[in-house]
Amino acid sequence: MFRLTLAALLLAAFAAGPAAAQMSYGKAPRPPKDPELPDGVGVVQKLGSQVPLDLTFSDHEGKEVRLGDCVGGKPTLLVLAYYSCPKLCTEVLNGLTRELKALTRLGLVAGKNFNVVVVSINPKDAPSFAHMKRRSYLDEYDKRADGEPGWWFLTASRGQGTDLVGAYEKVKTLADAVGFGYAPDNPKAYADAAAEPDPLKKNRMLDAALRKTKDYVHESAVTVLTPGGKVNQYLLGLAPGNYTAEDVRKALTAASDGKIGSVVMDVKVLCFAYDSTDGHYKPVMAALAVIAAPFPVIVGVIVYFAWRRSRRERAAAPVTAANPAYVAAGPDPDTVY
Repeated sequence: MFRLTLAALLLAAFAAGPAAAQMSYGKAPRPPKDPELPDGVGVVQKLGSQVPLDLTFSDHEGKEVRLGDCVGGKPTLLVLAYYSCPKLCTEVLNGLTRELKALTRLGLVAGKNFNVVVVSINPKDAPSFAHMKRRSYLDEYDKRADGEPGWWFLTASRGQGTDLVGAYEKVKTLADAVGFGYAPDNPKAYADAAAEPDPLKKNRMLDAALRKTKDYVHESAVTVLTPGGKVNQYLLGLAPGNYTAEDVRKALTAASDGKIGSVVMDVKVLCFAYDSTDGHYKPVMAALAVIAAPFPVIVGVIVYFAWRRSRRERAAAPVTAANPAYVAAGPDPDTVY
């Protein structure tokens, strides 16, 4: 029995060992700390806030639509993303699509029971790009026709000739209403434009900054709206790790009743791997290593006490074997079964 216990404990020690070993053997060079997120990036949970339903955007066909018409008096999942995002936005939409697809087995279908509205935060994203993104996700979801409503991909841009500054301000108005903070990859150009006192020059500087922006820093979030366009709840992080189809169902049910949910724990999507180029752990991996470090010590203590107990049992064994009272009873050889 002791040997089996010892083998199991040693296996556990070997399993926990690598994480601790990475913390113990040698020291990688100490590069500068990861830069802090730009000011304003994050999600401020504005429960009960009214979304500006009169804002107009361009749909996947380039037609002007009111946000209120897209909500359409149904509980709505609002996603702020951008269609050229290299990673996170795609992960948000992929995870959400999988969970919504699971809900179809319960008879909950986008366009019938609720609506989905995706709005690009990039004022340069054109309707043609929104059309491609929408088509790819609808093919995965239920292969519905292009003209079928219920799942909108919107842009502030209407294509050629768009006033980028006006499109930018429109998206910011919506983002501010739901507490979705994001920042461009060239924030200094925006700060310089904001500090310019001359309105005409300020507009030109902001337009130039917008044209040079390639990516945006943001978190992952889905905002749940009531049929009247009020913020009901937030689904933060990525599905299915941070929320599941059942969480979405509950949120939509509460939103359909007009109930305002409660603040949820902030979930930040971070890198989970050791960065060999920078020579340090990313935040979550470092936390896992710290948690795993004590395991070999704990296992060692358990092995030691188990070994001591085994020695005591072996020392007592000759006495108990000689005493007939401790001989295990077996079947009587003369008994016929």
